[in-house]
Amino acid sequence: MRGYICVFDSSAEGDGEVVEAVLLELMKEPLLQVSELCEVVKRRLGREDIRGWNIRTALNQIPYGKLLGVLQKQISKGKAHYREEYLLREMMKSFSSEKGREAGIVVPEQV
Repeated sequence: MRGYICVFDSSAEGDGEVVEAVLLELMKEPLLQVSELCEVVKRRLGREDIRGWNIRTALNQIPYGKLLGVLQKQISKGKAHYREEYLLREMMKSFSSEKGREAGIVVPEQV
């Protein structure tokens, strides 16, 4: 295109290597968000050219049937609680005495 600068890196679009990496990561953690998938796929492949739209393109190429079994197994084992562990950990951090002091809350020492 004459007079235009290409700002998109299409080298990773439809990339079979990216699709395979996304599938492998989803087989481990099927509820990852696109941004999280992007980071783990970048690390897995040692590439920095992968963007969210590359991950979405890869997701569109992965049949749901490949992930259905993983989801069903995790649900039956009680492991598919969406972000429960993370939420509990963050909640407990917010209750730490240091966070309370930062917020100006003084809790008397228990004897």
